[in-house]
Amino acid sequence: MIKEQDPAIQKAEKLLEYLSSNEEMIRLYELREKAIHDEITRMNGVREEGKLEGKLEDAQEMLKEGISIEKIAKITKLPIEELKKLLS
Repeated sequence: MIKEQDPAIQKAEKLLEYLSSNEEMIRLYELREKAIHDEITRMNGVREEGKLEGKLEDAQEMLKEGISIEKIAKITKLPIEELKKLLS
């Protein structure tokens, strides 16, 4: 087999065996994975918040132009209750 002939693969295999048997390395790996997941979740939340702000700004402009709340709700997919808050 190739892995028995290639010293780099043998070295990598030994390292993998060591790391997978080391409790502290496993714990650190899991913490790193959780941190990455948390950061992705945070970034997605920021992105969604930005989209909402953009929709609210667009809705405000449409209200200034005299477009009905019902039509704005249909276009922006924002709830009518949220649009009514912009009027106050």
